[in-house]
Amino acid sequence: MMQGLLKDADARQRDEEVIRVLVAEIRDAAYDLEDVSENFALKFQVRNVWQEILTKLISATCEQRKEIARMSDAEVAKKLCLLQKDKRCLAVLDDIWSIEAWDSLKAAFPYEETRSRILLTTRREAVASHAGPSGFLYQPLPL
Repeated sequence: MMQGLLKDADARQRDEEVIRVLVAEIRDAAYDLEDVSENFALKFQVRNVWQEILTKLISATCEQRKEIARMSDAEVAKKLCLLQKDKRCLAVLDDIWSIEAWDSLKAAFPYEETRSRILLTTRREAVASHAGPSGFLYQPLPL
């Protein structure tokens, strides 16, 4: 909806200076709102990712799920990290799209050597290199 408004206003702005100024102000506000919503969505998704992995790894009962839901983000991250240190786990993180996304998730994954492993997929080599400088980087050939 916002994009449609901006396209229509762009077409008309050649005619009137007032419309050009309003379009610039609306565009700035829309970009600010987009940044805020992306940050909120990322924070919300991080909690969901940690919580989902934790409940799967421990095969959580209904009561355990409720207990995890009541935990703070830091408590969920710590519990998930400790679980991966104590047990042998494989966590698959598919389609990590940015370095910032990985940085927000990594608190729940042990950095030191453990028997657990993380399989991270991404389309960006910079993300893969940042996530695990000493890890294995596989780049499939195009079809």
